[in-house]
Amino acid sequence: MGAALLSNPGNARKIIESVRNVVDVPVTCKIRVHENVEETISFCKQMVESGVTAIAVHGRTPKERPQHPNRVTLIKSVSSSLSVPVIAKCVDVMIHRRLKPHYANCS
Repeated sequence: MGAALLSNPGNARKIIESVRNVVDVPVTCKIRVHENVEETISFCKQMVESGVTAIAVHGRTPKERPQHPNRVTLIKSVSSSLSVPVIAKCVDVMIHRRLKPHYANCS
């Protein structure tokens, strides 16, 4: 299912709530971003309301691949909008240099 759940936050919420009801450990999730920052933040807030304790954000949309740049400013916006830790998910080692200035301001 993975990224397909981005278009169905209701199902994503049900999955998170179901997992939370049967485990005694923190529940986290990893998402890819929407094209639109507001949609991404809205989705993440719904996941927090469902009970996740942290969110890993992959800075590309489901259609984008490693040759596409990570949306580091979008990840920063998500981090600033949530009450849980946000983990920037980046697989490109070279991207580290571009992200480094943003790390200092992320929680």
